[in-house]
Amino acid sequence: MAVSRAAGVGQRQTDAPTLAELWEMKFRASPQFATYVTGRLAEAPAGPVAGSAEENGATKRPGVSSLRQFGILMRRYFDLTLQDRRNLAILLLQAPIIGFLLMLVAKADAIVGENAFANEAKKVLFMLATVGVWFGIINAAREITKEAPIYRRERLANLRIAPYVLSKVVVLLLLVILQSAVLLALVGLKVQFPEQGVILPIYLELFITAMLTSLAGLAMGLAISAFATTPDRAISLVPLALIPQIIFAGVIFSLGDGITVQRVLSWLTISRWAMDAYGTSVNLNDLPLQPGMLRLPNPPEEYTFTPEHLLSRWGILFGYMVVCLALTAWQLYQRDRVR
Repeated sequence: MAVSRAAGVGQRQTDAPTLAELWEMKFRASPQFATYVTGRLAEAPAGPVAGSAEENGATKRPGVSSLRQFGILMRRYFDLTLQDRRNLAILLLQAPIIGFLLMLVAKADAIVGENAFANEAKKVLFMLATVGVWFGIINAAREITKEAPIYRRERLANLRIAPYVLSKVVVLLLLVILQSAVLLALVGLKVQFPEQGVILPIYLELFITAMLTSLAGLAMGLAISAFATTPDRAISLVPLALIPQIIFAGVIFSLGDGITVQRVLSWLTISRWAMDAYGTSVNLNDLPLQPGMLRLPNPPEEYTFTPEHLLSRWGILFGYMVVCLALTAWQLYQRDRVR
C-alpha cells in the first residue's frame, strides 16, 4: 500500500508542468500573444507548398551575372582605393621619387650621343625594367589576402572568382599606367632617347613595354597575395620575387653562353623580357662598348631591332601576366575546396 501511494505521488510530480511550461501557458493566454503572434500569422501570405513551382526554382530570383559582378566589384575597389589616402599617396609618390633619383645618376648621353655606350644604356634600361616589376608587385601583393574574411563571406553569396580578380587588375592597371608615364617622363627629361623605335615613336614603345612589365609584376603580386595567408607574409615574399628579377636580367651578371641553367631561369623572370624589349626599341646591339669594358655574352637574337622581335617580347610579357592571373584564380578555387 505504501509503495502504491509513493508511486502515485511520483506520478503526480512527473505530470506537473515545469516552470518554463507555466510561463509558456501564461504567454499564450496573454493579449500580446494574440496580437503579435496569432494575428500576424493569420495575416501572413501562405508559403509555398512542398514540391511547388516556387520551391523547384521556377520563380527563383535570377543570380547576378559575371559582368554585373565585375562592374560592382570594380567600383567598390576603386572607391576603397581612393579612401585609403595614405596608402594611395605612398604608391603614387614611388614613381616621382624613383624618377628623380634616376635623373641624378643617369647620364644624359647614355643612349644617344657621342658618348653613348651599350654598358651605360643597359644601366638605364635595367632600372626601368626592374622598377616596373617593383611597381606591379608592390601595388598588388596585399590586395587579396587583406580581404580574405570579406572574400569568404561573399563567396557564400555566389561571388565568382574571375570578376573578383579582374576587378583588381583593372583598378591597379590605372595606377601602373600613371606610374609608368611619370617614370618615363622624368627619365626622359634627363636621358636622350632615339626619336623612332622599331615600329612606333620611341616613347610610345617604351611606355607599352613599361606598362606590360608592370602588368606582369601586378599579376605576380596578386598570385603572391592569393597564396599568402596574411598581409605580413605576403610582404615577406616580395623580396623573394624581386631578387631574381635583378640577378637574372642579364645585366649585372652573365647568364653564360648557350643554354645554361642561369639562362633557363632568366626565362622565368619578367625583367629579362622587359630588358630585351627596351633594348630592342633603342637598338642596343648597335651601341659600342665603353673602352675597357667587356660585353656580357648574350644569345645572337637578343635585342634584335625588328618588329617581330619586339612584338614577341610584348607577347611574352602579356602571357606571363595571364599565367600569373590563372595561378591566382586557381589558388582562390583551392581555398574553396579546402573549406
